[in-house]
Amino acid sequence: MNVTETDRLKNAFTSVLAATARQIPDILTIQQIESQRFLISHFEEVVNSYIENLADDDLIWPFIGLGRFYENQGLYDQSEPWRQKCLDTALKRFGKSEHNVIVSLTNIANTYYLRGNYSQAEPLLIEAIKFWEESGCDREPVFATSLNNLANIFKEEAQYERSESLFIQVLNLRRNILNDNDPDIAVSLNNLANLYSAQYRHSEAEILHLEALGRFRSIFGNEHFHVAMSSENLGIAYQCQKSYDKAEPLLIQALEMRERLHGSEHPDVALSLGNLGALYEVQECYDKAEPILSRALDICKRCFGDKHLNVAQNLHTLGKLYKNLRNYEKAESLYLEALEIQQHFLGKVYDTVATTLNNLAGLYSVEQRYSEAGFIYIQALEIKRQVFGADNSTIAIGLSNLAHLYADWGHDHKAEPIFQQALAMLTKCVGEDHPDTITVMENLLALRLRMITKTHVKKKRKSNMAILQEL
Repeated sequence: MNVTETDRLKNAFTSVLAATARQIPDILTIQQIESQRFLISHFEEVVNSYIENLADDDLIWPFIGLGRFYENQGLYDQSEPWRQKCLDTALKRFGKSEHNVIVSLTNIANTYYLRGNYSQAEPLLIEAIKFWEESGCDREPVFATSLNNLANIFKEEAQYERSESLFIQVLNLRRNILNDNDPDIAVSLNNLANLYSAQYRHSEAEILHLEALGRFRSIFGNEHFHVAMSSENLGIAYQCQKSYDKAEPLLIQALEMRERLHGSEHPDVALSLGNLGALYEVQECYDKAEPILSRALDICKRCFGDKHLNVAQNLHTLGKLYKNLRNYEKAESLYLEALEIQQHFLGKVYDTVATTLNNLAGLYSVEQRYSEAGFIYIQALEIKRQVFGADNSTIAIGLSNLAHLYADWGHDHKAEPIFQQALAMLTKCVGEDHPDTITVMENLLALRLRMITKTHVKKKRKSNMAILQEL
């Protein structure tokens, strides 16, 4: 066999494998992963030994196949090197401004996002969006996807106005360029609903989640990744509205579906476990919550390592559980570990960081470590003001927590004006009939009654002392 014939066979081999890689979907079931496993060594052989035999149109596809295979198992540390090598290879062959290069750049940005490395993902997505705009692709699905991914990062960074603007832009674009039954429209509805949930706009979120879930079921039936995701998000929206009887069956359904689709050790299963455990925790079903949350944490650590935002979320939820079980030493350790991870990835000015600080302060307050608790409550409030602005229901709840601390500490005259401020803010933001508003009003009335009682007791004591002196 001469050299020309050898090259022809190599070209045919790489072409077939590239065509096979094109057929690998974005999302894989556990059965699909197992059926594709035998191809992985062949993909690796192509990109390591026969890269020059790949045609330009085929170049990035074996890399994409490798990335999808590992990412669908939550093995992001194994996916990232292939995503990076894909970008490097495309740059070497095509130069900087070329379609395959930008696709490769977008793919590694998505891997960074999945790993919680938002600062690395954001500039890559901005570069991709600029390329699509300059290339006249600003009404194409690939452009909408890049905008959507950037909007997700802005949401995670608590840049809610920028995120909402992009999500709405993506939704409108997809409605205009896609068929009405395209699942990407439902994805946009789901993402916008998640943003509203993050902003405590739960009734708006519920409406969008219901529409998204209806669309997903209409397109895919009742057994699909998107149906599981959408069911879970709707369940979380009900949980936030304290409709626990509606939330639980949806969260259980999502968990069971993900276990069937992904197997028992997938990060999406850990996510579902964490959400179900959190529901049981707020319902004070601690015997149900603890094993579920512990399992979620174990899966996350196996998938991501000890330092990841998903790990931090599970640590935080377990911390709340142990606080309620009065295992304060364990709770403090978990909160501090979660806080360290969150500040590493997100910085110190971030809503999630503020939430963990707030719960840590609540723990110190229960332990009567009032000085430490007050300092941390104020720190959490300052972060929330920077994130949400001056008036927001979550800031009002933070103020109420601080007022409770002062009341427990015996500083009633400090607590009263803070309760008043929280009450005015909640009345403005969520209305006077909202459960949080009513709770703060009742707490303020109880404080004032206690202050009146204390004043009355002091006056009576003075009166009695005066009588005794006269006698």
